Amino acid sequence: MAEAGILQDRRHADPTNENKWTLRQYRYGRGHGPIYKISKWIEEELPDLVDLNCKQSFEKKEMTPEDIMVLLGTFWTQARHIPCLPQTRVTFHCAILIAGIDGFRPGEVMNLKYRQVAFELVRDPRDPLKQRFSFCVTTIPYKPICLVSLLLAQAIANQAFKADFKSLADILERPNLGQIDSLPLSWPCDPDAPLYLTEADIEAFESRQDLTDLCAAYRDAVARTPSDDKDAKCIAGKITWIRKTLAKEQLRKMRNDYFERTDRVRALAK
Repeated sequence: MAEAGILQDRRHADPTNENKWTLRQYRYGRGHGPIYKISKWIEEELPDLVDLNCKQSFEKKEMTPEDIMVLLGTFWTQARHIPCLPQTRVTFHCAILIAGIDGFRPGEVMNLKYRQVAFELVRDPRDPLKQRFSFCVTTIPYKPICLVSLLLAQAIANQAFKADFKSLADILERPNLGQIDSLPLSWPCDPDAPLYLTEADIEAFESRQDLTDLCAAYRDAVARTPSDDKDAKCIAGKITWIRKTLAKEQLRKMRNDYFERTDRVRALAK
């Protein structure tokens, strides 16, 4: 937020000293700027000055399945204390499950593209009259950890399928496999088009004065009254509406800009 907002304005106002107004520590592979100097001082000189122990004092451990269930359970049951867009909540849920399956880094999960995901409807080998989803992980009869259901819900919400599916049941019931045993579910959209807002976009939203004031008012309201108080719920509703509107408009702009750039590149290539 500071790098893309406040400091960027400073760099524009003081272009001759732009290196001074940055939090980035490296440029062209070399350290530069005040933050780099401070970091080096903390790493090389400060420990001796104040007798700090530079060795790791804890053991890194992976999240257990129990940890993941506690995290996801808290995220949903305490949703009133963790206000965010419904799609953001589902996206976070998906990200935790994907990371838990194979230990992916956060950047790998959040940069996931439609071209990296493929769904296929297959005939149930145990019952030819039924149809099932084929995926690297399959459906699980426990919704909180059913990644397929969550990803399908995201795709339906984003209107990402060529067919106008409205629900998971709609996907299972509408297609007619006829004499074939499987049917790929195709994407109509550009597989490289952006699906989510960037971290910088979200930080920019949260730095807006209206959201800052409303979040402060909400914290004050829940400190004085229960979170389900009428005033607190009203403030929370305003926060959700603003975030949802901003996210929708920003994602629309990002996708429009992406397709315009793509069209220009294709036109030049001709």
